[in-house]
Amino acid sequence: MSSEIKINRNQRRWYKYGKLIIGLAIAAAAAIIIGCIIAAAAGGKGKQQVADGQQTESVSETVTDENGNVVTTEAATESQVSGSTLALKGEPVAEEFTQAAAYKNSVFVGDIFVNDLLKYGLIDEYYIWTSNYFTLEKAANYVNDVAELKPEKLFLMFGFDDSAEASSDETAAAYEKLVKSVKEVLPETKIYLISELPVSKSFDEEDGNITQAVLDEVNSKMEKKASELGVTYINAADVFKDGTNIKDGYTNDGYHIKEEYHPFVLNGIAGLI
Repeated sequence: MSSEIKINRNQRRWYKYGKLIIGLAIAAAAAIIIGCIIAAAAGGKGKQQVADGQQTESVSETVTDENGNVVTTEAATESQVSGSTLALKGEPVAEEFTQAAAYKNSVFVGDIFVNDLLKYGLIDEYYIWTSNYFTLEKAANYVNDVAELKPEKLFLMFGFDDSAEASSDETAAAYEKLVKSVKEVLPETKIYLISELPVSKSFDEEDGNITQAVLDEVNSKMEKKASELGVTYINAADVFKDGTNIKDGYTNDGYHIKEEYHPFVLNGIAGLI
């Protein structure tokens, strides 16, 4: 059932450093051209000093917290880094993925939902670490590889595959260990834990270890751990629920949400962060 994770380290390194080299070459060429233009404009009457760097305006967007209090985006960001809970809102709808820019230099690591992001081409393969059966134990082997990408944001979404063989306590403990390992090598990266999505009632009634109750327990334990770990927890599950299980119409097999609803999740998370 398991499959090897698709990794091409040379390609990843070229993707990372190749773009940097090309960018530096372009920047150098641009600097020479700009220098010639400035020299020509001066007309030989003396050198004009140019400030190194660009002056930018500080823009503060006003948002509200969960209690309706007005805060700035800077304050909201600080709150998210220190540990908080965010939640998707509204009825899930089929929509286009419009917030790709929000995930620039972000990495996704996780099981079934993250694997679908790769399958449907919603996030660049270079920024996804997953496989058809990707447990927390497997993910722990790739922490240093993910660190090489130096992501600004890291999204972790685990619990489903682990629940096939482990209790909710064991899964939560392994999840906590993974987060701590990541924080050691990526202290400046903003880390987000995304809840596992719900399963259908029919899937729940099948003879297996993965049940809605177990997934709820894992989600709940990691939500409580978020503050302690200094990361942000994102509840993406409740908007899909009928109270207990996933609502009718959102899944074909009982445990994967339909392709057309993945953009709703990504757009919604982008709006929260």
